[in-house]
Amino acid sequence: MNSTSVSAMTILPVLVLAVLPVAFAQADEAAGEPPPIAQIEVTARDYYEYAQAMYPEPILPNPKHGVYGPRHALSTLAAYHFTKDPQYAQALLAALDDYYAAMQKFVQENGGVHYSWEGPYLAGMILRELRQNQALPPEREAWAKEMLVFLAEHLSSWSPTLNYTRGSHHRAQGEACARALALFYYPDIPQAERWKPYCEAVWNDWWQFRDIGINDTGYFYGALQRVMLTADLMGREEVWQDAKMKEFWERLLYEVAPDGSTPPYGASSGWNSACGDRILALELAAKHTGDGRYRWAAHRIFNNLRARGEPLRAHNHVFATTVEPIALAAVLADDRIDPVMPDGASRVLFRKEITRLSNEEAEQQYPGWGTLDCNMGMTDKEMPHKIILRSGWEPNDLFMMVEAYTRHDPMNPTAILGLLRMGSTFACMTSEKVVSRENALQIEDPTGEATFCGQKGGQLPRQLPQGWRGMEATVEPFLDSPLATYARLNVSNYMGYRVEEAREFFFVKNRFCLVRDNAKFLESFPARLGPVWNTQRITASGKHWLNCYFENGPSLPPAYFLNPRWDLLVYHSPRDDRTLQVGERQEELVRYTAQYTTRYLWEGQPQENETVRFSWLLLPHDPGQDAQELADNVEFVRDEPDLVALRVRTEEGREEWLLLNESGRQVRLDWAGLLGRLATDARRLYLDFADEQVTRYWAQDATYLEVGGASQFREAERGDKTKGEKTP
Repeated sequence: MNSTSVSAMTILPVLVLAVLPVAFAQADEAAGEPPPIAQIEVTARDYYEYAQAMYPEPILPNPKHGVYGPRHALSTLAAYHFTKDPQYAQALLAALDDYYAAMQKFVQENGGVHYSWEGPYLAGMILRELRQNQALPPEREAWAKEMLVFLAEHLSSWSPTLNYTRGSHHRAQGEACARALALFYYPDIPQAERWKPYCEAVWNDWWQFRDIGINDTGYFYGALQRVMLTADLMGREEVWQDAKMKEFWERLLYEVAPDGSTPPYGASSGWNSACGDRILALELAAKHTGDGRYRWAAHRIFNNLRARGEPLRAHNHVFATTVEPIALAAVLADDRIDPVMPDGASRVLFRKEITRLSNEEAEQQYPGWGTLDCNMGMTDKEMPHKIILRSGWEPNDLFMMVEAYTRHDPMNPTAILGLLRMGSTFACMTSEKVVSRENALQIEDPTGEATFCGQKGGQLPRQLPQGWRGMEATVEPFLDSPLATYARLNVSNYMGYRVEEAREFFFVKNRFCLVRDNAKFLESFPARLGPVWNTQRITASGKHWLNCYFENGPSLPPAYFLNPRWDLLVYHSPRDDRTLQVGERQEELVRYTAQYTTRYLWEGQPQENETVRFSWLLLPHDPGQDAQELADNVEFVRDEPDLVALRVRTEEGREEWLLLNESGRQVRLDWAGLLGRLATDARRLYLDFADEQVTRYWAQDATYLEVGGASQFREAERGDKTKGEKTP
């Protein structure tokens, strides 16, 4: 998709909206509401029964599935694990017989190599189960050895001439894990002297960093599956027990949304990508650590899949690769581990730096063997990965995932990757390998005058080079309370320009999120910029706001996840020098994800060290609420460089206020609404006023708060004060 990375965000045609076009207003409604997600207790047997019912190509009664034999045999493996029925054992052996014969033929016809990266360890899983139940006849042991050694000997990453690949990616780990397994079972084979140092080197390509160098929800799981299943077969407990690996496994845990879905990012198969692989990974983490949090999250994912994933059947690859790891989870899950709800706080996740190297750099840093997979390595530098803004773990809780990573394509820092409320998603990233301006601040240099990646002027449109390492990101401060979370993500050399972008998030749990973009220009050039929000359906709009929703959770067409209807008001602080643009995305690969792209556009020439700011609110709401009426009751009372004061009225007799006051100066707002006077020196304030009283507040780094002339608190020194609990 590299060729579409810039044009994907082109707005064709551009529509300046004051009144919603009929074509948008009459967008098709989703056909009925999906059922609620029942939070049913899950056992390993539930995984087995799901795989049996859903698997598209079982090997009974026909075991001949050629090169796909080990994959298509997994539901039968689960069946044998639970029933010990000899017919399943015979079918598994017959499927492996046919697979081995097909692989020998493939190797003969394709220059002496094959690309069945998953075949060796899946065959190992099947053989282990048969051995454990004395179902592998002794005379079959020689055949098993011959097959596993053959598969390892002829497995290649790329072509007959490019093998013994290095790196943490799925190809290199596939090669190395196949040979490591053969050596584990048969340490005296002639290939041992040649294979052992290679396997150790490639294993260390990820192990020395305790990370896999891929920032996506697609290829990442291909590499992880090879690593964790090989480790399980070989008894490499350090993969789970090593203290430095806890952060790795928790990253997979805390990316999960409260309803059990996971917003995709980078290259992916669409909404909730690799949910089956994530279930398998978390069940294995629970099995080997005894930590019930991983099982709890795996079960939440599984219940979501059962309730919402039926339409995945429409795409055979997506559905098969979802169900296959669940069949393995049936075999590997440990029901003795009691599920435990994870901590429901917001947090910042971290990962190691990913580097894209030249051929010369790759040969120098990864010597002695073949090419470096995708020319991508890692360093020990720990970097912000994702910002997780969480209201809790109830299925309907408000949740946001923000991209914080500035390495490895798609290099989309500050993008809002996912936003959910009431189990409904309002965002979904396009599967992308380079740059995707999704739900972030977009900057354009229409004249080519700006310095871009070190060079001024040049060909338009501007596009970041693959693997560019010029952006750096920090998350500071990060503040979490029972009612709200505040985070500021700072990015230097934003999107290749001499611009420092600071995106602020004031996330009120189970209510809404105030977003503020602060783009500081370190050089002057003519620019077009504004925050982007992409969506599937638009129902209403005004000069500076729109109401929208996602009809489904899109996967590879025509597959998708069911998505209950819930609406989102995107409300920009109104400014006369800005225009709301809405356009229909033209490329098929992006239209199926989010058909419309919107941007609140400012155009001009900032002076050196000038900051252009955008303040906007994301407010999820019941689709039964009138969008125009709701928009009329949102007001940016103040929107100044050092102060934002926002008032939201979603129901009669209630006002909610947000203040961003970074300097901590004394602020006094005399207002004719319900509150009357509001006075405070809080740097951040959330206030909920209902039934003629202050029901909730979070005053961060404050000495006092007064509402309507009445003091809520006054202290000699600054500190954080909280009253009340989050909205259910």
